[in-house]
Amino acid sequence: MSPSKAKDAKTAKTPKTATKKAPALPKPGKVAKAVTAMIPPVVTKKMVVPIRGTSILVQHRWSVKQRDEMLTTQMHIPKPKRGAKNPIEDFISSMYWLTEPPEVGPIEPPKDEQGEVVYSSVDELLVLPPHVQEALNKGKFGVPAAAFRKGMISACRYVDDIEMAYIRGAFFVVGQHADGDIVELQIEEPPFMREDRMTIGQRKPDWRYRGQFGAHWTADVPIEYDPSIINPSQLINLLNRAGFSVGLLEGRPEKSGQWGRYTVMPEKQRKAS
Repeated sequence: MSPSKAKDAKTAKTPKTATKKAPALPKPGKVAKAVTAMIPPVVTKKMVVPIRGTSILVQHRWSVKQRDEMLTTQMHIPKPKRGAKNPIEDFISSMYWLTEPPEVGPIEPPKDEQGEVVYSSVDELLVLPPHVQEALNKGKFGVPAAAFRKGMISACRYVDDIEMAYIRGAFFVVGQHADGDIVELQIEEPPFMREDRMTIGQRKPDWRYRGQFGAHWTADVPIEYDPSIINPSQLINLLNRAGFSVGLLEGRPEKSGQWGRYTVMPEKQRKAS
């Protein structure tokens, strides 16, 4: 054999024999580790904190009419032609009633003997009918319990070493009324119709008619809490901070306004259990 051929024979690669891997054995079933952490039972307590308003309270509840208009638009359902604006109806539907709200019909302008419409000012058309005023005088109103809780959670940004995500599971505000969890207001005088100029859409002006309560309103805020997370003193201080820095409903400090502010009344006895 020539030297060159011998060299080629040495350098030639020997073909590898194809080998099959043995099938992997099934992994033995994993046994879940027993939970060794001590999880204490949830033991909650309740307290009622009285507050009083330090500014006016303005409400603007979504009415059934507004809901229907939005829903039909989103469902691409032809909606009927919008009727005439009724400021009194807007005012009545803007509040959280605990009693039955009055029925409000269309506003009929006064007419003379010949059937001609006669009035000297639009304000004459906005006078509340007697049955509406009577319902306001005897009516009971409230504020959503969730508004207090959201205000207290939002107030955590003004307090050091409290995380909003953590405090959400520490307490709840429970309304006294099953219908929507409403905290009842105690008022000295009935609400009246507030008129404000607003801008909507493409800078289109509009007038809004909402219920306004005087600054001398009070409420008893029922709170259920976990004492292993937060204590009564902290809750009271947090509610007080919410009343000053966050507020309630329309035009509150959280939204650059000054309405809906309140403070805790320390002089009244608190009910705790």
